[in-house]
Amino acid sequence: MDFFQQQEVAKRNSRRLFFLFILALAILVVLVNAGVFSLWIFYHSLYSEPADALWHYITTPEAAFTSLATLLVFSAGTVHRLWQMRDGGIRLIELFDATEITDTSNLPPPYKQLINIVEEMAVAASMPVPRVFVMESEHAINAFVTGKPSQYLLVVTAGAVNSFNRDEMQAVVGHEFSHLLHNDVGINLRMVAILAGLVAVSRLGRSMVRSAFYEPRRPRDIGHNNSGFAAITMFVFLGIVLWLAGYAGLLLGRLIKAAISRQRELLADASSVQFTRNPNALAEALIKIKHGAGSLLTNQYAEDISHMCFADSVPILFKGLFSTHPDIDTRLRQLGNGWVARARVRRNKQFKEAQKTAEKAPINTQSLGYAREILESIPAPIHYILSQPQSTVLLLYAIILAASGSKKLPKKLSYEEVGELNRLTEQAKGFNPRWLIPIIDLALPTLQRLDKKQHQHFIKQIDELIKADGKVTVFEYLLRQTVWLRLNPRPAVEPHYSSLHQVANSLQRLFSTLIHISASQPQNQSELFEKHAQALLPPGRVLLEKKRCTLPALASALDEMRYLTPMLRRMVIDKCADIVLEDKIIKVEELEMLRLIGLLIDSPMPSLQTH
Repeated sequence: MDFFQQQEVAKRNSRRLFFLFILALAILVVLVNAGVFSLWIFYHSLYSEPADALWHYITTPEAAFTSLATLLVFSAGTVHRLWQMRDGGIRLIELFDATEITDTSNLPPPYKQLINIVEEMAVAASMPVPRVFVMESEHAINAFVTGKPSQYLLVVTAGAVNSFNRDEMQAVVGHEFSHLLHNDVGINLRMVAILAGLVAVSRLGRSMVRSAFYEPRRPRDIGHNNSGFAAITMFVFLGIVLWLAGYAGLLLGRLIKAAISRQRELLADASSVQFTRNPNALAEALIKIKHGAGSLLTNQYAEDISHMCFADSVPILFKGLFSTHPDIDTRLRQLGNGWVARARVRRNKQFKEAQKTAEKAPINTQSLGYAREILESIPAPIHYILSQPQSTVLLLYAIILAASGSKKLPKKLSYEEVGELNRLTEQAKGFNPRWLIPIIDLALPTLQRLDKKQHQHFIKQIDELIKADGKVTVFEYLLRQTVWLRLNPRPAVEPHYSSLHQVANSLQRLFSTLIHISASQPQNQSELFEKHAQALLPPGRVLLEKKRCTLPALASALDEMRYLTPMLRRMVIDKCADIVLEDKIIKVEELEMLRLIGLLIDSPMPSLQTH
């Protein structure tokens, strides 16, 4: 199943999730009203038939007030959690006391290894590098991703960092990346918010009961005042009703969460193996959880993110119903016959046979080999610069200046920053062109640490530097648009076009622009257009002249194609890849153009690793 099919599945899951949680909320309201009705009928004993009493109760202000109050408590809990996650998950991470890895120069080897793996995965997947956080106080083995497309966040426990070898960590990171690529993060965050609303009702009831029993009172307030005692009794009863009803709603919410999450976890395991080509590493990681430190977190909010983690984060009764993850034996069986048996061997400390079997398995790291090779070729000082916000800004300025030859300098730089910029500009003139896109990817998580005012100033200076020489290259436009859209994400759009012929003019301009970059000879250009482009265009369309294929015109065309259905966008990006791969060689400018197309039509890059 590809990205676009996953996108459709994610949308269906979102609608299903919304319906199921509306059902859970309705049941919660009914349960609370049932408790209040039992108290109401105690004070209205004149009814001989319960049905008559129930019908009368439904029409009373008490029923309306009870329903409204329950909905308000639920809404308050949900809105509060949404407010905590308003910046894409940073607030959520703060609840877990996770520390961001920023300075990569003095990291312990396991932490440096984690950063290298995340960068390799991001470059191989042609996506921005997530910011990386470590939960230093958690010694169990677990991880999760959160955030939004403009700023993904990967959180790993210290236990995972210190327990896994490189292949095992790569398998776990691949599992988490698959959640990003399959659009699971948005569903996960919505589940966190809705479950917080269900928990809020139960917590309110528990607080009411505790306050009634533990709050100090003078004896005459209770013992000598029958009305006061009756009020406290009613207060406690209502608290118990909310507590039990909220807990029942929470159980139903957990059932829904578990049902949705289990299948996504199996899919993420399969995607990790597809990504890394190393099922043994994922299996070994699962075995370490099963027979090692486990995966349970100590943080009080572990329940809230249980469906987001790599493995179970809280102990669960009735695992078949409420567990958000398949049990480890099931996950091992999915990776191949024999892994459950190997897990038993590991438990008995008989390691040799399992290790020999794993060594015989072929490991194909082709999909990550190119990314690792490129990242390792980038000098260590550049990696360090890319971990410091202001230095990263200067490096991106320098890359633009080195390419354009312009003498114009950005504004508001200190004397020392000007000197550093000049030094970096000279250095950037010798950069391998294939470093440039990975440098953008590595720069994004660092740039996200700038505040809004710094973002705006940076974008403005980038625009002025690009315009300084009177021309805009594909890389300059890609750099500008990538930084802008990742720091200022656009809202998702609903498809307006269900046929490629509805955007024929834009499609013709896209293919023409890409072909002018891919082929230099007019005859080759015409042949490429006839072979690839005409199949998706109405009859009579021809290759546009090069002067009509400007970047602003292309940007306008790509913006229109954002409104195609996901399956049609897949056809467009795949056809662009076919054009680029026609000569079996991918030029840097072609790769830049593909990244730009994917960015502007909200589509992932097609796989080009074999070339």
